[in-house]
Amino acid sequence: RYKGRCYHIEPVVGEENQYIAYVAYPLDL
Repeated sequence: RYKGRCYHIEPVVGEENQYIAYVAYPLDL
């Protein structure tokens, strides 16, 4: 059984130093 976290971060278009973060909470695969 594998457990892990997945994070996806991308910059906000037209904004400096601002990011949208998509967080997938600990997955039980």
